[in-house]
Amino acid sequence: MQSELYQRIKAARQFAGLTQTGLGAALKTPVTKVSVSNWEKKAGGDGNMPTSKRLKEIADATNVPYLWLLSDESAINEIYGQTAEQARDINASIVKTIMLLTEAAESGKITEDEISLFYTMASNINDRKNISESVKTKKK
Repeated sequence: MQSELYQRIKAARQFAGLTQTGLGAALKTPVTKVSVSNWEKKAGGDGNMPTSKRLKEIADATNVPYLWLLSDESAINEIYGQTAEQARDINASIVKTIMLLTEAAESGKITEDEISLFYTMASNINDRKNISESVKTKKK
C-alpha cells in the first residue's frame, strides 16, 4: 500500500524515537513542534510541506533512507528488518556511547583526535551500510 509523505515523515520520526519537538530541534535549521506537526497532517496541515532539502535533513535526523522518505510502499521497519522498539534500543545505545565518549574526553581519558577518529569510523560504517542497502535494492 502506497503511503503519503505526511505518513512517512511521522513514521520516520517515530522510528527514530523522537518527539515532534525533538525532530524539529535535530534538523540543521531547527523548526518548531508546530511545523513538524503540520508536516505530519494530511495535506501538510496548512498546505506547507517540507522542501526536498528539508526532507534530506529529516532523513538524516531520523536515519532513514532519503529515497524512502520521498516515495516508498514499504513500512520503515521492513527496510531495516527491525521493529521500532529495536531501533529505539539501538539509538539509545548510540546516545549512551556518545555520552561516555564525551565524558572520557572531558576528563582527559581520551583525546579529541581519538573522538574524531571514532566519528570518522562510525561515518564510514554508516556509509558502507547505505551503499550495501542501495546495492541490495538494485538487485531486487
